[in-house]
Amino acid sequence: MNQLWQSTTLIYKLLLLLVVVANTRTSAIIEGISNRHMNVSSRTAFVAGAFLKHARIRLRSSLYHSSDVGKQAQLPSDFADIDYTLKERNPYDVHVYFSNEEQREEALILRQTMAKHFSWMRFYQPKSRPLGPHPVPMWEADFGGYENHIKLGEVCAYLQREHGSLSVLIHPHSMDGDYADHTRHALWFGEVLDLRIGGWSRD
Repeated sequence: MNQLWQSTTLIYKLLLLLVVVANTRTSAIIEGISNRHMNVSSRTAFVAGAFLKHARIRLRSSLYHSSDVGKQAQLPSDFADIDYTLKERNPYDVHVYFSNEEQREEALILRQTMAKHFSWMRFYQPKSRPLGPHPVPMWEADFGGYENHIKLGEVCAYLQREHGSLSVLIHPHSMDGDYADHTRHALWFGEVLDLRIGGWSRD
């Protein structure tokens, strides 16, 4: 009985220690964030990142090799690697993919509801075949003007709830170039697809 009590006490102390360490680490991260100088684009990326971590939205792996195809990486505990500077143009593109008739119907319903919900976005006609880096048919929308970059979190929250069985890609137009925008800066909802960007420059 005494041995059982000692074991229980030890487990309790270990759990208490883990809670203290976790709280200390969280406080340090928050303090580091508040002391960091961030421009508008960086703050946008951070806020979006905080939402994405909470919602468990998955990022494309930061390195794009054949061994990474189809993998989904959890967002890191700090958001330094999504700290990018947007070009002053349309800030984000949204691509909604479909592979069969059932998914096509689902994708078109999503397009219709998004057009009502986000009237400030620009919607383009669906493509019936793979095009450019996109491996399957899809429809595309974008954020219109640069001023709409602050609405990324709102769009992400909606797609997290509503993407259903579809794969959805959101990528920025950043100063880092197309390759980075479609890989380490890319946000995926649903299955991550293998984009046809093997020949793109990584610079």
